[in-house]
Amino acid sequence: MTTPHPHPRYCLSPLGDAAILLESTTQHPDQAAQEVARLSETLRANPLPGVTDVVCAYQALAVHYAPLRVLEAAGGEGGRPAAIVAQWVNSNAAKPPSLVATPRQVSIPVCYAEEFAPDLAAVAQHAGVSPHEVIARHTQATYPVRAIGFSPGFPYLAGLCPSLHTPRRTTPRTRVPAGSVAIGGAQTGVYPQDSPGGWNLIGRTPLRLFSPAAEPPSLLAVGDVVRFEPIDRARFDELASARESAPLVVEAEGEPTLKVLRPGLQTTVQDLGRSGCQALGVTPGGAMDPVALRLANLLVGNPESAAAIECVLTGPKLRALRETVVAVVGAQADGVPLGRPIPLRTGDVLDLGRLTSGARAYLAIRGGVAAPVVLGGRGTDLRGGFGGSGGRAIGEGDVIHALPATAQPPQAGRWFASAADLAPNSPEGRIRLLRGPQAHWFAPQAWKGLLTRPFTLSPHSDRMGLRLTGPELACKRRQEMTSQPVALGAVQVPPDGQPIVLAADRQTIGGYPVMAVVATVDLPSLAQLRPGEAVRFTEIGPEEAEALLQESEHQFERLRLGIAQHA
Repeated sequence: MTTPHPHPRYCLSPLGDAAILLESTTQHPDQAAQEVARLSETLRANPLPGVTDVVCAYQALAVHYAPLRVLEAAGGEGGRPAAIVAQWVNSNAAKPPSLVATPRQVSIPVCYAEEFAPDLAAVAQHAGVSPHEVIARHTQATYPVRAIGFSPGFPYLAGLCPSLHTPRRTTPRTRVPAGSVAIGGAQTGVYPQDSPGGWNLIGRTPLRLFSPAAEPPSLLAVGDVVRFEPIDRARFDELASARESAPLVVEAEGEPTLKVLRPGLQTTVQDLGRSGCQALGVTPGGAMDPVALRLANLLVGNPESAAAIECVLTGPKLRALRETVVAVVGAQADGVPLGRPIPLRTGDVLDLGRLTSGARAYLAIRGGVAAPVVLGGRGTDLRGGFGGSGGRAIGEGDVIHALPATAQPPQAGRWFASAADLAPNSPEGRIRLLRGPQAHWFAPQAWKGLLTRPFTLSPHSDRMGLRLTGPELACKRRQEMTSQPVALGAVQVPPDGQPIVLAADRQTIGGYPVMAVVATVDLPSLAQLRPGEAVRFTEIGPEEAEALLQESEHQFERLRLGIAQHA
């Protein structure tokens, strides 16, 4: 990255073409973490138009931005988007440090009863002490919050007594109950939601660490200091009962428009995602193929950012409850017109049950899907359990509501619009990527494998990550890295050497090295891969990635004008 040098205590590097990573060079981990946390607050206090998120974790900080919005805000005269953002970061990093505020002290009650602590005995055995002594040591320490990530509100807490450092479980649990207090290596933390997890469970808190309806949504923030307070089972039940007494009630919006006769494999409400929430551990989410969603909305007269229905591999079967207009873009569904307005009368049935070419189809409904706005977006966060249809996939018998239409849809005719035509062509259809912040950890042979050999999309892929199988990408460094913020499209390489491309519902921080990051312009192509299909990669530089994104947007603008002529 050709940019002015930042403060000498920081190192700046690209994290793809829509984020930059700042790493502290301060040797003392606690001091580095405090400096990074203070800089993140300075950046938030002095916002730059187009910057969507500022996320810090331990000794690193990521700035996520929308390249074209940054360029537009600069009047197109500021040069490359990455350079504009880097200059903003540098100028804030060079400011004198502000007065250090007293850390907020948070007490978290924990019940260490046996039913909540299946791994307490194992931790005690590893430490060579009794379970009672583990509890004593765990509650005597204070824990600074170094990061929020993995899942919404999940705190990574430093300061664990060295004698309690315990390796993660060999086989992670498929479900860890919400509120579980756990130890993973040299860290302790609390699981805010039911989720998979490999840390050792030693207790449970009745507190809710994350609630999208609360203000702020996360109980904890980076820089807070936590103490655990032991409580008995009676007190746990009392606090848990008080917590459950205030359920979240969401009023239905819009008019009933479509009834779900068959839901499909995984049908969810999605929009263009949430911004400003990654520091809370909330993934931006949104459509896996945002270009297809934007185009589908244009075809029915909606704002491009309106919520629509995303379906994967097998779509839903729907009955119209009133007259409306819909459009399907992305994957082709048997017997359904693609890329054009489709008028529906009351009682008509639309069947997206079999998607052929492509993996994901987007169904836009005139007016937009009327899911409640949660944390600034209507989309479904499956892991967080909120947004869309109550944080879950759409099910049989559900009724999809639509908002009032704001514009007339274009007239259906003998024409169609294709999202596939909007991305600038790649040589031989390869997916373009940029070198990642840990690119130098990989030997030339690993890079040769990534750029010359095909990879196959695994059936275990999902909205969190696209898992690829192919040549092993061996990492030269064997020590475990400190978790860092990650970005959409990051190519993480776990110890087995099989890459994972982080997708829309990715975690906000990660502990695997990022070898590369897929160019934003090619993320829709990846989203349309079907399990078993092959993909090849080619490397480009940041300047080319930014130019391709601008070219793609110019093509979209031409298509937007063409559709408007048919309105």
